Amino acid sequence: METTKGLLGILFLVFCGCSHSHVSTAGDPNGASPPIACAQSEACKQEGKCTRQFGACGATSRDDCARSLACKWLGKCTLYTDLQCAAISNRACRESDICEFQGLCRARNGECVAPTVKVRRTTILKHITISERIGNQCRYAAVGDGLLDALRGAEPPKNPRPPKLDKSRLSRHCARHGRCSTNNGKCVADTHADCAVSQDCKRLGKCTAVGGRCVVGSGAGCPQSVKCRVVGGCTARDGVCSAVSGRDCKQAKLCVLAGYCTAKDGRCVRP
Repeated sequence: METTKGLLGILFLVFCGCSHSHVSTAGDPNGASPPIACAQSEACKQEGKCTRQFGACGATSRDDCARSLACKWLGKCTLYTDLQCAAISNRACRESDICEFQGLCRARNGECVAPTVKVRRTTILKHITISERIGNQCRYAAVGDGLLDALRGAEPPKNPRPPKLDKSRLSRHCARHGRCSTNNGKCVADTHADCAVSQDCKRLGKCTAVGGRCVVGSGAGCPQSVKCRVVGGCTARDGVCSAVSGRDCKQAKLCVLAGYCTAKDGRCVRP
């Protein structure tokens, strides 16, 4: 009889799906809150800890790390020991937000750190004169490869035809840097509206048009920027969105994920 009861209990667990092998308990220490699957947890989204192992959620595959916000923000894209994602690749660091915003672009001991030699950051869009070559079109992307050829420095044809425009897409220099207007044959940021559509505004807080460029102003550009949310650059200072207080840093993802919670010299650092 006892054996029969035991078998019935096992069958019940199997058919009701009551195994806890893929869940972690979140909430108060008394277990009042319902169990949460690792794959649906914040730890999975932020740190790649998507699989339950040894009683806790941990990272167990390369994909877990690559999909995580720690990869995008901190360059921690590689599965390492102890079920953790780590910054192992210099490339991952260079492509991360912490490199763009903080200059921490080299992998060392599982984290992105400042390189010993200053990283050269160049862009083919630094000096835009594309409108002189391809028909005074700054706002919209040209259909075909004509715009890309011009950006790469290719010589234009002797008798160029005005490019057809795809008005569903902004051109690269408009979308990235807000240089959406034409002035004396050059693509420039002529109005605040030009800047508002740009990645420089959304990511770096450069939402104010001054002298044909988008720059950091005194408005809401910094507090609403990705730089503010990720590395605490929430306050406009000396033309840059900077971290100037503990409040700036403590709300940043860099503080939550990596302990950079103290403001120093315009950046969030570890205490």
